[in-house]
Amino acid sequence: MLNNKILITIVTPFYNAKSLLKAHIYNIQSLIKHPSVEIIYVDDGSDDNGFKYLKEKTDNLHNIKILRFNKNNGPGIARNIGIKKAKGNFILFLDIDDRLFLTGFNKLLQHIKKNLNCDLFFFDYVKKSKKAQINLSKKKFNKNKLIKLFLRTELDMCPNFYLYKKQFLLKNKIFFQKGFYEDILFVLKVFINIKKKKHLNEKVYKKNFNKRSITNTFSDKHIKDFIQSSFSKNDLFYKNIYNKFKYIYKSDLQYGLRGDYLFTHKLLYNCKKTRTTVKMIDNSYKKIINENFYALTTYDKTVKKKLFLK
Repeated sequence: MLNNKILITIVTPFYNAKSLLKAHIYNIQSLIKHPSVEIIYVDDGSDDNGFKYLKEKTDNLHNIKILRFNKNNGPGIARNIGIKKAKGNFILFLDIDDRLFLTGFNKLLQHIKKNLNCDLFFFDYVKKSKKAQINLSKKKFNKNKLIKLFLRTELDMCPNFYLYKKQFLLKNKIFFQKGFYEDILFVLKVFINIKKKKHLNEKVYKKNFNKRSITNTFSDKHIKDFIQSSFSKNDLFYKNIYNKFKYIYKSDLQYGLRGDYLFTHKLLYNCKKTRTTVKMIDNSYKKIINENFYALTTYDKTVKKKLFLK
């Protein structure tokens, strides 16, 4: 039975995105008055009048909420508010510069009506920057396989590519942490706790590449927050995964942490690279990466050389 007539709440945080709002509204205009859809916008402390513009365009629409922070808190905190305020049975996160495939979205609505007891839905999505469809749903991974591949950083970590049951998130107290790369731990906690999942072989989400977006605007804080996400992932592994799931090993975690280490050096290309920052990165990852790994791949040989053979 449905708790209410709203099936999906779309949670969309934004910050200084007035220039993007017109195209965003055009994309979802057929959903603005949809009886089964609620849309929650969270203005994360913008100062560009985007809040006013959005309010004017959506005034008097009962299924749209616009919330506002006085200061910038980051997308994770904005999403948390959306989770708590949502009336829908399920939650989808949509970034303001991304798009929905409306045909696929409507099929998703029909699909969940038949599977209301599911914690998580997978669907197909497209990443514009790679111009390729990522078809996770077709692989029908079991829970252990999902966790294993996620630890190895062989699954996309974006939380927007899934549909979550609200009560599942609340029951398991799964929320976003403050800061950048807050979504990594969120998705891993989801995979650890899911009991029932379904997949839909339809494209629902299109991830656009925006040079001005948070994920493509790097700073020293991005590096520090990403390192913290690696440490949090390491802690969660030993607390909630290790010896609790079959065929998931320390080597899977270590493989992913080595990938994390190389990613921080990619971030350095977009920041002010200093000896202090490089030393901070290396000293941090030496605490959680086992030096005695066998380097089979070029990838691992690079980590061995950069981190342990200087």
